[in-house]
Amino acid sequence: MKYVYLILNWVFGVLFGLTGLISLVESPLAGLCLIGASLLLLPPVRNIVHSKTNIEIPFKIRAAAIFVLFISFGVFVGHSQDKRSAELAAQLAEEKAREIAQARQENIDYFKSNREEVISRVSTALTEQNYQLAISRSKKYLAANDTELNALYEQAKDALDEIRRAEKEAREKERREGKTKEILAKLKTVAASEFQEKRDLYQQLVELNPDNAPYKAKLEHYSLKLSEKLEVTVHGAETGHRHLPPQP
Repeated sequence: MKYVYLILNWVFGVLFGLTGLISLVESPLAGLCLIGASLLLLPPVRNIVHSKTNIEIPFKIRAAAIFVLFISFGVFVGHSQDKRSAELAAQLAEEKAREIAQARQENIDYFKSNREEVISRVSTALTEQNYQLAISRSKKYLAANDTELNALYEQAKDALDEIRRAEKEAREKERREGKTKEILAKLKTVAASEFQEKRDLYQQLVELNPDNAPYKAKLEHYSLKLSEKLEVTVHGAETGHRHLPPQP
């Protein structure tokens, strides 16, 4: 058992020592932690310390110290990796910013050299009512801050926004009309005496068609009918209760 313990001390002592030396490059503190653990494990180091100081560190204390050093190594390595990742991210962001600035300047230079051609192509797209093409042809040259080009871009953008708004309103109108037809078809199947269901369906119609006066009138009509029916029901229940024969 003594030899197994000795072999393990040598193996892990050398392993920690070599890893610590390598780690010194990226994280000096992490490397020193492993080197310290290595020194606590290697028998020759312990023998030299004992011969010089006549102090022998107990096994439990050495084990605890090695454990703390190993945990500290992990913490320092994590901090080093986080720092490295942050530096890499900053470097990539800087490179991206340079690329964007370079592309922006290239677009400005191209526009200045080919202004009339760019303006002509954007105007042609506007004339053909191809607003998306007009936007794509002008957008990358907006950095040149040319008044005429900016005006053409805004014109195309406003026209495209209007088309999209009209399409959205048309889809919404189609949805309301389809739902209205469904409700009207369902109303035909509901008995005239079913005041609550009639009222609920006309409530939905009014929500879908807030400007429709006939639907509003029907809603008021069936709401009133339902209120009257409820009053009659409550009154009848109260009257019946008063005329109950006395209990024997």
